[in-house]
Amino acid sequence: MEDTFTLTLCADHVTPVRAYAALRSFAPQQTSFLFESLVSPERGGRYSIIGYRAQSEGLYPAGGDALALLAQELSTSAGPSSGTTRPAAEALARRVSKATIGYVTYDAVHPIHKIKPWESEGPMARMIQGSTVVVFDHLAQTCTIAGPTKASVNRCASEMNRGPELRLLRAPDPQASPEHVDVGMSDELFALRVSRAKEHVARGEITRIVLARIFRTPPRNADLFDVYRALRVLSPRPYHFFIDFVESPMVPSQMVLGASDRALLGGDEAGAAGSTGERIRAAFPGDAVVGSPRARAAQLIRELEAEPRGHYGGAIGYILPDGELGLTVARRTVVLQEAYLEVGGDTTIDAESDPASAAEETRDEARFGLAAVRAAQDAADAREAFDAAKRAREAAQSAREAGAPSTEKAGDEGAS
Repeated sequence: MEDTFTLTLCADHVTPVRAYAALRSFAPQQTSFLFESLVSPERGGRYSIIGYRAQSEGLYPAGGDALALLAQELSTSAGPSSGTTRPAAEALARRVSKATIGYVTYDAVHPIHKIKPWESEGPMARMIQGSTVVVFDHLAQTCTIAGPTKASVNRCASEMNRGPELRLLRAPDPQASPEHVDVGMSDELFALRVSRAKEHVARGEITRIVLARIFRTPPRNADLFDVYRALRVLSPRPYHFFIDFVESPMVPSQMVLGASDRALLGGDEAGAAGSTGERIRAAFPGDAVVGSPRARAAQLIRELEAEPRGHYGGAIGYILPDGELGLTVARRTVVLQEAYLEVGGDTTIDAESDPASAAEETRDEARFGLAAVRAAQDAADAREAFDAAKRAREAAQSAREAGAPSTEKAGDEGAS
């Protein structure tokens, strides 16, 4: 008996961004996600993937080995399934509807190399399962919906076309920044830490190391999906992601978005030897956010940085039931954490690095995320001003209409 139902439509009536905004509006109390170009068999990216109405969620708390726990829960084979004659997008949609989807924070590296954890570390990973999904195939110009029942698929097709219209968003200014931005480590202290890192390079312990800082800004009135829309324009990288985790009894709501130019695992690596958990553990975290050799660089990062990295430098994406992986390195991230937005920025340190300019390099890496936040804040201000002006015009019109009869009567009495 069929356990996954699909429906394939022409994709000329809606974009992935528009479809996601609509679907998310119909199920605001269930976690949803949008991945764009996470699977890229063609140069430039072929697929965008939407998921909503997630049925279950797993949280991996601080203090444990999240990757080991995740590996225990994944009952997968060592490679992708074969023998299917279904169209590529339909096959992918069926598999993603049963996938494990979410993030692993950078700090999950600590148990791997027996590094002392931070006291303030948050959850190491958060994963969902059981979503109704839509796969946009940009090559075939189709979108395929997959879900557990025909009713869920038909509902998705209907809701995808009936959500609220996206408001206009001005093209963002890449040089703009929120009015108030705090950073976890001062420029002066960061320069000193870079000098210490160079000493380790000089001693031959490492060839390079990636040091990061976390920038924080209040969201003010920014719509986080507008931040994502702006970031797509500011940083058109191969991989974009937006996950809206709703509040649960165990953990508060959380939104994670970003853009990355690097896959952690996927493509040719998907068929590599070893279990799913072993392959993730061997690749995590990506060299681009740690340095070389990874183990020693990760140890020094814990000594030289001021606080947990959280999502920055971690991994985001999906793990398919057959063991195929679509995980991207989480860079240029913007994360809603309680009352603040967190934006990461890093710089690679080697023997030739200049400590005096390193802090500015981290700020430059965080620039697009901060500019996206400012664009969303400005958009919210403009909408509020527009709505206030509209209300004022409507109130004035109502006052004129209410006053019209009495004015006419007064004119008649004067004429008599």
